[in-house]
Amino acid sequence: MRQYLELRERHGPAEAREIALSGLPERQAARLGPLIGSASLAEGLSAAVPGLAAVGITTDFVDVSTEAEDAALEIMLTCTCRVAAEGLGLAETEAEPVLCELDLLATERAFPDLDVRVLARQTDRRNVCVFRFARPRLETT
Repeated sequence: MRQYLELRERHGPAEAREIALSGLPERQAARLGPLIGSASLAEGLSAAVPGLAAVGITTDFVDVSTEAEDAALEIMLTCTCRVAAEGLGLAETEAEPVLCELDLLATERAFPDLDVRVLARQTDRRNVCVFRFARPRLETT
C-alpha cells in the first residue's frame, strides 16, 4: 500500500494503478491457475485458505454455482486494506480499498473469462469483505 500511495502522489491514480499492476496479472495466473484450472471455483479457491491463514488472513469460500455458471463467494474477515493502512499509521477511516482493487484487476486480466465483483468491503464500513467470482460453465456435448 505504501508503494501505491507514493506512486499515486507522483503519477496520479490511473498511472499509479497501472504501474502497481505491472507483473501482477502474470503472478496471479501462476498462483491461481493451478487451483482453478481443473476444479470448481469454490474448490480451487478454498485450497488457498490454509496458506492465507498462515499469513493472518481469515477468509472462506462458498459455492454459489448455478447450472449456467461456476461461482463462489469469498468472505473475508480480515481486510488486508485496513491491516495495511493500520501498519502505515493511518486512521481506520483513511483505509482505501487499494489492495483488493489491484488484486481483483489482476485476476480479471489473468483470467478474462472470470467475472469478479465486489459485493461488500470493510473499507466501506461493512462487517466483512465479500467478493464474487464467476465463470460460465463449459458446455459438454
